[in-house]
Amino acid sequence: MAQQLRERLDRIAAKCGVLVENYERLLADKVAVDQRLAEVKAQLERQAVELERLQRENHYLRTASVLSPDKETAERSRRLLSKMVRDIDKCIAQLNT
Repeated sequence: MAQQLRERLDRIAAKCGVLVENYERLLADKVAVDQRLAEVKAQLERQAVELERLQRENHYLRTASVLSPDKETAERSRRLLSKMVRDIDKCIAQLNT
């Protein structure tokens, strides 16, 4: 009977050893996963900031392209301004005489 009890205790001790090894392995895996999670969260934060910057830049570029005149409109505006300057010069000349 003592022999059987000893064998059972040995088997239980062996199973406890396996459980301890599995626990330590899982704990090490958890630490590695937690570290990886922290790295991924940091990367996600950096990408969110970059995305916000790019969206803001995209908005500015779209606004600028809408507001910027095409060549034809710019030329028409230049001609109109030149005509207005000539008319103002004529008016000033007439006022001086």
